[in-house]
Amino acid sequence: MAAAFAGSLGAVMMKQIEGVKPLQFQAWVGFASFWPLALLSAVLEPGQLGQRPRRRLALLCGSALFGLVVSVGAHTAYYLLIGRYEANLISPLTLMTPLATIALGVAIFHDPFGLRMAAGSAIALTGVLIIALRRNQVMPLLLAIRNRAQ
Repeated sequence: MAAAFAGSLGAVMMKQIEGVKPLQFQAWVGFASFWPLALLSAVLEPGQLGQRPRRRLALLCGSALFGLVVSVGAHTAYYLLIGRYEANLISPLTLMTPLATIALGVAIFHDPFGLRMAAGSAIALTGVLIIALRRNQVMPLLLAIRNRAQ
């Protein structure tokens, strides 16, 4: 719930901040979140720096993939879209992330796909469908007010 709140707060901030590019926004988010997360990791997971990973290359490749492709690439594209379009048009895309995760887990790691995953996927897709198909009642009013003011 905290992650959803933080993501929503970031979308609202990106929509309202003028002159900040999405990549700059991502850089500041990464810088600001690193310090408390590093402190929490040091307190809650002691001794991690002394551990030698068995598969160092896999760890480095995975870190590069998630750090560059997901954090920098995908989130920058997301905030670029948030800046250009209405948030209620872009937000259903975020519900597709868990579905892609499930599909990739099943395809790559051969995770079992059971009734619970199917039900969760159906609920997520239903939520996306409801958001995508519902009529926006606020936007025409905002456009009318904006056109009247001009």
